[in-house]
Amino acid sequence: MENSKNRVQSLGYFEQRDGVNWKLTRISDELADLDLILQEAKTGRAFVKVGIGGNSRYHVASGGACC
Repeated sequence: MENSKNRVQSLGYFEQRDGVNWKLTRISDELADLDLILQEAKTGRAFVKVGIGGNSRYHVASGGACC
């Protein structure tokens, strides 16, 4: 579980302090529900992707986070 948490945290999209946490809910002695609780960081990043195909088709996608 700690390796998974560290990998998600290393993506840089979540708060460094308490931005990635596990919530464990016991269902029985052998079963549990795991929830990964995330708090998004203010990255200030944005991206735009444009592609042009050979048959006059084009695709535009944009997204990101700000502030």
